[in-house]
Amino acid sequence: MADMAKQAARFGAAFVSHELTVLEEGPPLKVELGERSVTTRALMLCTGVVNHSPDIDAATHKSALQAGQLRYCPICDGYEVIGKSVAVLGNRPGAIQEALFLKTYTDEVIYVRVEGSPMTEADDNARLKKADIRALPCPMSSIHFEDRVTIQCGDEDVYCDTMYSALGSAPGNRLAQQLGLSLDADSLIRVDEDQRTSTKAVYAAGDIVPGLD
Repeated sequence: MADMAKQAARFGAAFVSHELTVLEEGPPLKVELGERSVTTRALMLCTGVVNHSPDIDAATHKSALQAGQLRYCPICDGYEVIGKSVAVLGNRPGAIQEALFLKTYTDEVIYVRVEGSPMTEADDNARLKKADIRALPCPMSSIHFEDRVTIQCGDEDVYCDTMYSALGSAPGNRLAQQLGLSLDADSLIRVDEDQRTSTKAVYAAGDIVPGLD
């Protein structure tokens, strides 16, 4: 992040740490940053999401992330798992798409359900089978991060090099709601091919808009 901030600063970007409130819709828009009001031609929302993590303790979560054994964004770092054994932990249709996407990086992808999530639909099973992705027959009962990732499914231990968590996320859409922007079923901001939202002069990008993650 520090390197990206330096790069942005070279192009004249200014950094202000304040809660932003939209006072008047535009264009131009009038926004409030702390005690300061600013008028701007456009507003880009990059408010992101908070990923739902597997049911593991904070210390294990941190160490697994640092070791590259637990990941969240195949768009960001899928190239790092080229040729490795990868599991995708999911509880929603988007996880199937993530597993299929990861097949572009490695031949060995395993689809894992969490406890309490429904069985995959017949069409999804067919898509996984066609892509030669193994879907475990039962939900994951436990997971351990040691030399490799160990997933327990019933009486079977399944091993892989890394796991992608595809359990969904909580979107940071407070400003989007304040502006009355159109949201999709996952409460993400709908945009067109030019990242324009449903409100003039307001744009959105990153994880807050619909995508693979």
